[in-house]
Amino acid sequence: MIRKEAKWVAAEPTCEAPIFCGELNWSSEFEKAEISICGLGFFELYINGKKVSDDLLVPAWSDYEPRRNKRLLYPLQDTFTHRIYYLDYNITAFLKEGKNALEIWLGNGWYNQHERNVEGDLRYGSPKLIYSIALQKKDGTGSWVDSDETLTWQDSPIYFNNVYYGEKWDFSRLNDRFLQPVRVLPRQESEFCRQACPADKEVMACTPIPVKRDGARRIYDAGVNMTGYVRCRGIGHVMIRYAEELDGEKELDFSSAGGIAQIQCDEYVTEKWRVLQPKFSLKAFRYIEVIGEAEDVEAVTVHSDIAVTSGFSSDNEVLNWIYETYVRTQLNNSHYGVVSDCPHRERLGYTGDGQLTCRAGMMLLGSRELYRKWIQDIMDCQDVNSGHVQHTAPFYGGGGGPGGWGGAVVIVPWQFYMQYGELSVLAKCWPHMQKWFYYMKNHCENDLVMTEEEGGWCLGDWCTPKKVQIPEPLVNTYYFIKAMEYMLRIIESLREHDQADAIDETVPDEIRNQLTASRRAMKDAYYRKPEGMLQGAEAFLADIGIADEEDLLKLNEKYAKAGAYDTGIFGTYVLTGVLLEHGFADTAYKLLTSEKENASFGYMKKCGATAFWENWNGAESHDHPMFGAIAEYLFSGFLGIRAAAPGYSKVIIEPRIPSGVSRMEGEILTPAGKIRVSFDRNREKMFTAEVGAKE
Repeated sequence: MIRKEAKWVAAEPTCEAPIFCGELNWSSEFEKAEISICGLGFFELYINGKKVSDDLLVPAWSDYEPRRNKRLLYPLQDTFTHRIYYLDYNITAFLKEGKNALEIWLGNGWYNQHERNVEGDLRYGSPKLIYSIALQKKDGTGSWVDSDETLTWQDSPIYFNNVYYGEKWDFSRLNDRFLQPVRVLPRQESEFCRQACPADKEVMACTPIPVKRDGARRIYDAGVNMTGYVRCRGIGHVMIRYAEELDGEKELDFSSAGGIAQIQCDEYVTEKWRVLQPKFSLKAFRYIEVIGEAEDVEAVTVHSDIAVTSGFSSDNEVLNWIYETYVRTQLNNSHYGVVSDCPHRERLGYTGDGQLTCRAGMMLLGSRELYRKWIQDIMDCQDVNSGHVQHTAPFYGGGGGPGGWGGAVVIVPWQFYMQYGELSVLAKCWPHMQKWFYYMKNHCENDLVMTEEEGGWCLGDWCTPKKVQIPEPLVNTYYFIKAMEYMLRIIESLREHDQADAIDETVPDEIRNQLTASRRAMKDAYYRKPEGMLQGAEAFLADIGIADEEDLLKLNEKYAKAGAYDTGIFGTYVLTGVLLEHGFADTAYKLLTSEKENASFGYMKKCGATAFWENWNGAESHDHPMFGAIAEYLFSGFLGIRAAAPGYSKVIIEPRIPSGVSRMEGEILTPAGKIRVSFDRNREKMFTAEVGAKE
């Protein structure tokens, strides 16, 4: 733990990457030393010159403390809850008899990000450090060493570092450093929490392939879109730039990752050969430009330390591509305890993207602690008074809508419960869900969700192939209805296990009444009307029970004939699910495997995409997981693996294999064990299923 006696210390405000220096005395009377430490934005701890952990980009990003939120793109009057994460390390093995040198390197991270201000000026302050070291004696007693004014600081070789833009190093600064006294800062009221979510790690390294050379300048291809950085040996002035694409001349094309105004770049000046790599930033890229004298160039993959706990294969290459591409894209967007929308241009925890992909993220990856932490971010960034849920968590500006984005406060905890069976998460989240329910109710007109915050966006669907035409109130009210359905099931679960103390007595009836009224309003406004037949609107209505058999047959006929999606991020997911749920697996298969230009996953694959695009036509980011939410349906839809009870304590296997598929198999790891389903038309027993298999 970080004790109340520990003090926040900082360097001069102009220093963005200080090294804090201290000493720790160690003798044979002690048997254990453990440090609880936080350095904002990011830190690395060294003892006697050795790095204590292979963790990267820690601590986890959060809404650290109150800030002035100057010049926001969208108005904000909300009051948040604040927390700061720290990490515990057992440092006993790093200590020697006598004095031991502590060095803590700090970088700006998200705490002092001041270069990209599209969403507003969202910095908190200059980097700062706090720690407590517990020294335990053999007799069980002990003592503490806390950060305080006895520490000193010095400049590091890093004179620029930014999570969006990269880093600049000048190793000649090593010769000019001198120790200076630290500044002691006041403590904020933020809650300190031990970080339980996985830190970022180096996952693998590959040797990129040279594709162009022009004197001292080389262009490399890493093979796939990835997140991480380049590590190499270099001397002199070495510059490394990163991009997702090449242009026709095999030069870096920066347009999909933020444009020329936001180029990801690392730069080094060194008088002798050194290993060069950044400390406090990562990049999203496939292609690399190296300028200067460098060798042993490696592309290093970095993301949150979460495992791939699933597998899928079939005789259709587009379906295989969807699975592989979703896994890669989601991992590329899992960093510092946040699931992001893209790993380059914005890098934000958009609640819309996150709730949309959460079921796939939990089902296919070992991401329980990552999502547990991100659920806390959603709650922390909810207005404590009105119940308004932000479009990004941790809050960092951004546009969205009250349903598809704000509904994350209900949808993500519910999916977490169904995946992992932890009722305590629902009990913790319930008060926040209840506040959001009243917020949504207050933003209804005639029982349709019509508004959000004044001056902000009130989006419905997003990134349709053509201009968005589906009505915003239809999509927002759909998500309000789905959330209310989940809330009624949550109430039942909490009551069944005697954990319903936080539920106001009148709330269940209010939810039921509002649910009935909102369904009626949706039917009156959109059912069998032109507005309810745009860009998958019929599927939204069908998914909340506003459709009969004739409507479903017409929906299937419409998309079987179209042969491609006309939907945005939410509509694509909802439409695919509705088709599978109502027995139209062939049409869902046709949509998922279509190669229609600017409207299909097959088109992305044919264009060489290795991560999902932000837009069907390839505009903007080429590393956005939101459309990849449909990867879940490979397992829950086609292979029919479904949790019939929380945590897969009961399982339904109900495959819906399309007629165009001859072979398909997949597996997921659940709290109840591994579930495998296999189908092959050439076998005597076409289906096999194994439930509860242990590792």
